[in-house]
Amino acid sequence: GQAEVLMDACDAQSALTLLGHADPGNDLTARIRLAAATAMAAAATGDRDATVTALAGARRRWRPGRVDLVARDGPVVELADLHRWHGRALVDLGDCEAATEPLGQALAAEPRSARDRAALHADLAMALRTDRPDDSASHAMAARTLATAIGSSHVIARLAGSATGEGRNV
Repeated sequence: GQAEVLMDACDAQSALTLLGHADPGNDLTARIRLAAATAMAAAATGDRDATVTALAGARRRWRPGRVDLVARDGPVVELADLHRWHGRALVDLGDCEAATEPLGQALAAEPRSARDRAALHADLAMALRTDRPDDSASHAMAARTLATAIGSSHVIARLAGSATGEGRNV
C-alpha cells in the first residue's frame, strides 16, 4: 500500500526501495503481489530487466485458485491480474504494441472491480494511441467514465499524463 502511494506520487525509486525491504513470508498471494508491485515500480523507473524478472517471478508462483466466491480464504490472484500487471508494465516501458495483448486478455476476463476496469481502459488507451487512435479514444472515454463514477482521480491523471510526468495526454 505504501509503495502504491509512492507510485501515485511519481516516486517509483522510493517505492522500489520500500518493496525491496518487504517480507511476504510464506504467503503465496503476498509473494505474487509483491513481485507484481516490484515489476510496476521497476517499469516506472525504466528498468526493463528488473521488470521482466519480477513479472516472471509472479507468473512462476501463480497457480490457478479455487473459484468459490462464497468461501474464499482471502484475496486470490487471477490470471487476469497477471495479464493486467504485465500490460501495464509494458506501457510504462514504452512497449505499447506488445502491451495490447495482455491488456486485452485482462479486459476480456471482466475485471472484478470498476477501478481495475478503469485502469485497464486507461492503459489500453495509452497503448493504442499511436497505431489505433479511434480505439484509443474509445478506451479513454470508458476509462474517464468509470473513473469519474468511482472518484478515481489517478486514472484521469494517468490519461492526462500528469501521473507519470511524461505528457501522455490521451
